[in-house]
Amino acid sequence: MEQISLAYLNTLGFQELLQARREYLNLVRRNRDTAEFKFNLKETDKTDLLRLDIELQNARNDLINTRESLYASWVLLNKLMNLPQEIRLELDRDEFTEKKYIERSSKFDLFFRTERGIKVIREFFTKQTFQYSAELQQIKANILQTESEKELAVSKFYPSAQLKADWFDQLQNDTRDLSEIESQRLEDIYSNGWSVKGEVSFPIYLGGERFKQVDQARAKVLEFMNRERNLKIDLSERARTGLFQLYRNRKNLDYAMSNVKSSTENMKIANVQYLQGDLPVIDLLNIQTNLILSQISSISARYSFYQSLISLYRTMGRRDLIEKFQSREVMSNFRMKMLEYYMEHIKKKYNLDSINKTYKK
Repeated sequence: MEQISLAYLNTLGFQELLQARREYLNLVRRNRDTAEFKFNLKETDKTDLLRLDIELQNARNDLINTRESLYASWVLLNKLMNLPQEIRLELDRDEFTEKKYIERSSKFDLFFRTERGIKVIREFFTKQTFQYSAELQQIKANILQTESEKELAVSKFYPSAQLKADWFDQLQNDTRDLSEIESQRLEDIYSNGWSVKGEVSFPIYLGGERFKQVDQARAKVLEFMNRERNLKIDLSERARTGLFQLYRNRKNLDYAMSNVKSSTENMKIANVQYLQGDLPVIDLLNIQTNLILSQISSISARYSFYQSLISLYRTMGRRDLIEKFQSREVMSNFRMKMLEYYMEHIKKKYNLDSINKTYKK
């Protein structure tokens, strides 16, 4: 399920990258045509035209490579879903906008504002991992089983007693030749009754066999308890590492989004300068290139964040969150549970009603 989700996200990411690469190729092609026109008018140098030819070829190669990567991601997704023939699935996704990103950033940053908040949210993910880890649950079941085996081995040292009581209805077949009065008298005496039987057993010496069984059972209990302790340490570390990776990828996305914003502003200024004749076409292309590359970088950073989120759910053992990561209801319920835990342990007063409304959106 994790691999399918990651392949799904990979395909979505390459679709967006392909669109960005195609836009960039069209942009370079237009600039190249403009530069050729200006070269014919002797308003630009031959070197600018040659640089644009190189940039055009690079843009084509990048588009081809991205298209091949998208095709490979389709093949992998079909293979993981065990589809009999290769098909292109209808992939759903919400349109990513800067406005939505800023709204969601406030929700995410709430948990990482203070050192205390980071510690609380780490505890939440660690407890979730302990609760839903299938491997940990299996070890706990093994501990209970070995504890029962140990108690059974210890019980063999104690004497045991049994008490049996039976009620019987005895049929007298040899009363057929008796008179009716004599037959009735025998039935009153012998036909019905009950019996009681008691037994007491004492263990005998078996050459230390029972001691060996108890020691073996105790050793198995200690072994599974040691496995449980080590697994908890490992799960806790993996949860902390996954949360740190999530936070780092989110910061990378913040940085990429800020680059897109600054590149967009530079693009607006460059367009004005170019129309006024104050900016050479090759400089305009460089600014346009920076904008496209910053957009491509933000796409990669965004899907790296999504993938780290899926990996964190896998570490937690939350298959339901991986399977329905696009369900707003499921994800909203999980975020609300995380928020409730955070508010309960952070020991600070917040306006819960306003926060709840924000998360329900």
